[in-house]
Amino acid sequence: MSRILYAIALGLLLSWPLASFGSGSYSHKLSRASSAINTAKYHRGKQIFTGQARFDNGSSTSAPEQEERLAELQALLPQQVQSSVNLPQLAGKLNADHLEALEHYLRVRYRIESKP
Repeated sequence: MSRILYAIALGLLLSWPLASFGSGSYSHKLSRASSAINTAKYHRGKQIFTGQARFDNGSSTSAPEQEERLAELQALLPQQVQSSVNLPQLAGKLNADHLEALEHYLRVRYRIESKP
């Protein structure tokens, strides 16, 4: 009887590491941000941010309002990124969809929470 209990205890001890979820701090759960990514909007925003987007001549939002909003977004960027990009220079070139895509990109990429 003691051999059976010893074998069961040994089996449990040897199988215990198999029940662990791996080493390190890797989480199997997806973050909330990754589930809310609109890929088309993200890529459009990335093109605008990197200067690869082409704009129409017209803008549905006035340049001074856009410049103010873009300056706010610029200030929220990490310090290293602020020195490499000038968002306020896009004022007057963006329509509402462009601005929304840019804000979406910044929210996902740099975790910037935009204010309406």
